[in-house]
Amino acid sequence: MECIIEANPDAGGIGVRTAIYIQSLLPAVALLVELIRGHPITANTNLLASHAQAAKSSVLTSMALIISAIIQHSLYGLSIFHALLVLNLCWIAFIGGWLAVMPRLNGNNTWKASMEKRIDQLELALIAMVYLMAGFGLWVMHNPIKFDTSPDSCTNSTIFWVLGTHVKVTSAPFRVVLLVIYSLLFVPIPEFSLPLATMVFALVYVPVKYLMVIIAGVMRWYGTPSSITDRFPDSNEDSKDVMIAFTITFLGVMFIVTTEMTIRANTVGSDENTWSLGQTLAVFVALLPMASIIHQMVTKDDPTRDDKESPAKFAPPPSEKQSMGTQTDLEAQLS
Repeated sequence: MECIIEANPDAGGIGVRTAIYIQSLLPAVALLVELIRGHPITANTNLLASHAQAAKSSVLTSMALIISAIIQHSLYGLSIFHALLVLNLCWIAFIGGWLAVMPRLNGNNTWKASMEKRIDQLELALIAMVYLMAGFGLWVMHNPIKFDTSPDSCTNSTIFWVLGTHVKVTSAPFRVVLLVIYSLLFVPIPEFSLPLATMVFALVYVPVKYLMVIIAGVMRWYGTPSSITDRFPDSNEDSKDVMIAFTITFLGVMFIVTTEMTIRANTVGSDENTWSLGQTLAVFVALLPMASIIHQMVTKDDPTRDDKESPAKFAPPPSEKQSMGTQTDLEAQLS
């Protein structure tokens, strides 16, 4: 008989998932649009500030999810299915935050003081979340059957979707891989250059790069302006930022697909998508930074233009006396 996992909307409900997905992916899309338009990634300070704020909100929401999961497991019990969903959502938030701090990790030194403060706060939040993820992940996967408060039949039948394959969470190879991953997260390497993250990033970066080369070639074949296609990987050094952003975004999409396919692969109670106070709060927290990012995306002004060079919109017209003085000076010079 198939086991039905007890619903837990505060841990894996549609509202919580949607809030984290949007806060993690929409800023990435906005940055990609700016890069493909030919604008340096650090030119639009307002967009970067909105991205950092959205990433921080997503990271804090994910940290609250982990803490809530720990409390819930201690008081009421928690299924391993929902524990793995929480960890997946944290990975998505981490990837969004990683993209937000990417320019400084690339050695960019053009940050303004206000942005330095925002990125410092985001990095601290990311560090705290990584250690929370590591501790929670090791606790969950050390002994899944003991951790899971569901019946044993539910634990043994819980499925995790991995690249089109259904893997049981009690599978020894699956447990070993996750234990290694979360153990590596405890390695105190600065700037998030974790060995595992570097390896996975390299494995994804290479195929994505060649895929983008093919896409750029097809776009040129159909007459797409070079101002756009030159942003894709070729001889243009600026395309490095585009490729890193594409790769990180691709990783985020993969985690989202994994999360949604894992939900579909398991049978969960009908109340799973019931809106609760926690889901509503998560969505409302996401609204303000999302509105700011959308505003920055639709603006038509070139963010690379210095405000000092742009004419004042409400500059008062010169007085008659000033105009006559200027004309007299010009006549004197001509004579």
